[in-house]
Amino acid sequence: MRNHRRGAAAIEFALTLPVFVLMLGGALEWGWVMPHELDAEHVARDAARAGALAAPGQDPIALATTRATQALAEQGVDPGRATVAVSLGNAVSGTTIQVQVTVPYDTLLGLVPAPVDLHGDATMHVEHP
Repeated sequence: MRNHRRGAAAIEFALTLPVFVLMLGGALEWGWVMPHELDAEHVARDAARAGALAAPGQDPIALATTRATQALAEQGVDPGRATVAVSLGNAVSGTTIQVQVTVPYDTLLGLVPAPVDLHGDATMHVEHP
């Protein structure tokens, strides 16, 4: 009777272990992707701010694009792998600048189906002194 209980425990362990490993792996993957998603958001916000503070006569799109490239490099992302789109728009209260950053995501454990892109978007009003 005792061997039967040990066998049942081994079978229960064998059935629950893959589920536990998948849950643990998913938590690790989630913990890996979230900071990178926030990095893309911060790059977009930083670039939009650089473009929004353009002095008269300066090109806000060029300033935002340059700042996005610098911020990506500071985050450890190859700027050549990322896509940065900057555009100017009109709002009721003035001109706005919108920055969209797309960074390809490299999975940690391969649990996320690839390819996955991380996105960061920011819109700010262009300020003129």
